[in-house]
Formats: sequence, structure tokens, C-alpha cells
Amino acid sequence: MSLKSLWKTTFQHPWFQDILAFLVYGYLRLVGLGIRWTVRDVAARDAVMDQHGACIVCFWHNRLAMMPWGWRGRKEPFHMLISSHNDGRFIADVIGFFGLKTIYGSMRNQAKTKNKGGARAYRDLLGALKKGGAVGITPDGPRGPRHQVHLGIIKLAQRAGIPIVPASVATRRRWVLRRTWDRFIIPAPMGKAALMFGPPLSVPPEATAEELQALAAELTARLNAADRFVDESVAETIKAKPHA
Repeated sequence: MSLKSLWKTTFQHPWFQDILAFLVYGYLRLVGLGIRWTVRDVAARDAVMDQHGACIVCFWHNRLAMMPWGWRGRKEPFHMLISSHNDGRFIADVIGFFGLKTIYGSMRNQAKTKNKGGARAYRDLLGALKKGGAVGITPDGPRGPRHQVHLGIIKLAQRAGIPIVPASVATRRRWVLRRTWDRFIIPAPMGKAALMFGPPLSVPPEATAEELQALAAELTARLNAADRFVDESVAETIKAKPHA
């Protein structure tokens, strides 16, 4: 058996994933506690929550590692949409230690329900929003294309009548996995971190197919703007409210 096959077989064992997930959680928690946080426009998230009793938070897949910190200060449940493949279940284990819940499936291919569980995930997301709380979605996940919004999140917001809150997070010290499809970012200890919630995006119930496409493009622009802001923030000293 090759070393690659041995690793794959070992990784698939539940006991190994549980141990590794806890170690990853411990690392991310130590990183989060040991860096200097700044946050901007958390009021945008809170305003949507207070008005609707729920919100849809989205961010690019490569920013996933530190986003569990973005729900600190809120007591409502947070459900993260995660792919049901092995890597997704490992991610679910990690965020579970942060107190976040998981909805398995994909918003990318809702029609392919036999393979992706898209319809079930859609129903579960609507149910979570109806009960109150937030759902988190990476609109370019789980496999890309990178930084491209799939229409699933736009249609979810239209059906639920809940605005989408774009978000991003960055740490000054980090590693970028350039061989992964999304260039996944792993935060490094110490230094600075920035968290931002952008202006909410509402989807009218009567929006046409063309308007939905335009809203997807607008959401892409807002997510990219949030990325630029947090990346520039950790590169410079900015005046912002410390993260509680």
C-alpha cells in the first residue's frame, strides 16, 4: 500500500477524524485568542437578525477557517451548509466544536438531488431560517469555480425573504494552499486579524431570471470588496472597534 493510500484509509476512520478535528479546532481557537481583532459593520449583521429573526451569511470558501469567530456575540443557532463528502464531514466536526451546526448538501446543483442532496439541503436551510438564527453558505463551494456565486444562495434568499450578509475575514500572518482549487487560507498565530460584514443584499420575490443573475454578480462584487477590505486592514493599522 502506498503512503498516499495509507493516509487516505487512515483519514477515513471516524476515530482519527475526531482526534484530528479536535486538534484543528484547538489550533484555530488558540490562533483566534492570540491575535488582535478588528471588526467592521457587525451592525449590518445584527440589524438583519433583529429585523428578520434570521439571516444568510456568506463568504468565499477559502476564508472558511476563521469564519466561526464571526458569530461570537450572538446566541441564535448558526447552521453551516457543508458538503457531505469526507472532507466536508471533517469540516463539520471542526466547526461543531465551535458550537456551530451543520446542514449537509450543496446549493450548486439543486436539480441533481440523487447525488448532491440539493433539494433536501434547500428545505433544511429554509427550515433553519424559519426557526430563527442564521445559515452560513460558501457560494463558490464546495468545488468551485473559485469566487463565483452560484444562483442557489440567491434563490434561497428570494424564497425565504431574508437578506444575504456578505462577510470576510483575514489574518496578517497566513499560509495559502495554492494547489487547492480555492487557494485555501490557513491562519498563522500572532499578529492582526480583521472581520467585516458588508451591506446586506435583498432579493425581491418577483425578481426575474435576468435580475437574479445581476444580483449574483452584485453579491460577487460585495464579497470581493469585503476581501479587499480585510486584507488591506491587516496590512495596515486601521481604526475599528475591537472584536469582543
